[in-house]
Amino acid sequence: MDQFITRLRQHPGVRLGFRQGPPEADIGQQPQFIKTPQGTEARPLKHALVPPDLREFRAQVKSVALFPPPPNSPPKPNGWTIPSTDYWLSDTVNEALVHSDDDGDEYLRRVFVLAHSDRLGVIGVDTHPERLGWIGFYWYQLNLSDGGYPIVAHGFREWLERTLEAGPEKFYWEDDRFTDLGPAIPEDSGYNGPRAR
Repeated sequence: MDQFITRLRQHPGVRLGFRQGPPEADIGQQPQFIKTPQGTEARPLKHALVPPDLREFRAQVKSVALFPPPPNSPPKPNGWTIPSTDYWLSDTVNEALVHSDDDGDEYLRRVFVLAHSDRLGVIGVDTHPERLGWIGFYWYQLNLSDGGYPIVAHGFREWLERTLEAGPEKFYWEDDRFTDLGPAIPEDSGYNGPRAR
């Protein structure tokens, strides 16, 4: 992981923030509620299992900006923000997109937001044991019950590497050469492929 992080530090499209000491909320514990940047209370990690590659990465890296725009410039289409470890994985996809874990899709109660896009979508990491660490792309639509969300990687590192390879202008899963990995919600009848959005 150290070599991977060194490569990221050298990439012109990546801005990393490094941790200084232990995280506010250690992995696997049930910490006190904390304030998110939006001013809401959140309990980081909830009951989530954390995939090993993500755990190792976040043990060193506090925050990430992928393809951040220059000052006073519009955001890049493939720009992403991975929030600080002070409150990472504090929101499920339901909470991020419909502002309630009681609404939305029941399966998405164990899919946590990993990164936010400037294109009104989020990257979620699945914590169900049978799909632990799988990465999906999600966007707002009514109560999320229409589905159609694609799996875009089978792990955090794969998603990050492929995002950087794609460059700042386009999601890699929108490319015709991308191999369909299936729906992010098992047995999703609304799924029509990764480019159907």
